[in-house]
Amino acid sequence: MVGEVTREGLTEATDMRFIKSQDTEHQLDKILNEGIEFGDNMKGALLEHTFSEGENEIQHGLGYVPFGVIVLLKSGPGEIFGTRDTEWTSEIMFLKCDVKNLKARLFVM
Repeated sequence: MVGEVTREGLTEATDMRFIKSQDTEHQLDKILNEGIEFGDNMKGALLEHTFSEGENEIQHGLGYVPFGVIVLLKSGPGEIFGTRDTEWTSEIMFLKCDVKNLKARLFVM
């Protein structure tokens, strides 16, 4: 989300993008000392999915073919891994899980 540009050159929202016409040193200080949020510098989507055992077809909504997935959180033990990656599209991907009813938070990029 991009907010209004303030006098200091940073946006009011969490978007910490560099603005060429503003004070570079001040912007770098804010970014390095206050941090960059995960979504500020990564193109992708956060998804939550409840996996069934075996292959799962997942709608990701990115509008482009993803090149990978980071599993951020799982509700219990179990492995999640990509399958049929040559068949992934701008709308769907295939992930396999070795247990049933595993809930997971994913970052798809």
